[in-house]
Amino acid sequence: STWIVIGVPFLFGAALIDYKWVRWACVPMYLGGIAGLVYLHLFGIEINGNKNWVSIGGLSMQPSQFAIMAGIIMLAVVFGELPRMAPMFRRPWLRILIAGLLTAIPAAMVIKEDLGSGLVWGPVFLAMMLVGSIPFRYMITMLLGVASVVPLVYVFALKPYQQARINSTWYMEIGRAHV
Repeated sequence: STWIVIGVPFLFGAALIDYKWVRWACVPMYLGGIAGLVYLHLFGIEINGNKNWVSIGGLSMQPSQFAIMAGIIMLAVVFGELPRMAPMFRRPWLRILIAGLLTAIPAAMVIKEDLGSGLVWGPVFLAMMLVGSIPFRYMITMLLGVASVVPLVYVFALKPYQQARINSTWYMEIGRAHV
């Protein structure tokens, strides 16, 4: 009920904002998301082995969720508005590079604390590329690159408990398919 009281004014406020103002608010929101992730790193609360919650004024929240929202808005501006602002940003590879760097920073910070929340950035980035008029050849190349790196990350970067979670989900799905 507390979140409803807090959230409803934000809902109406967001609905009344002219979307053209978003391009000016994206950088402060993005930097606020990064600041929230730094605050999480310094003062976060560990729950069930994941340090992804902060408590401010008696309310617990996940700064990674705000960072994801701010990142989506920032990617929308990079993919949608930058080509209109400067002709050099009409090159798809340049927009992908800028967006990739802007995505990598909060994604790495979130993945360090919680792999599950951090993996949200992959589909978000792909969806933003899709609606951002990036040619399919770039997306297919990136998907193939990611697919070739996933086994290496699984073997060399994931902790045993993270591998166990993936294994249990994978084998549960395989078992469901055979029934």
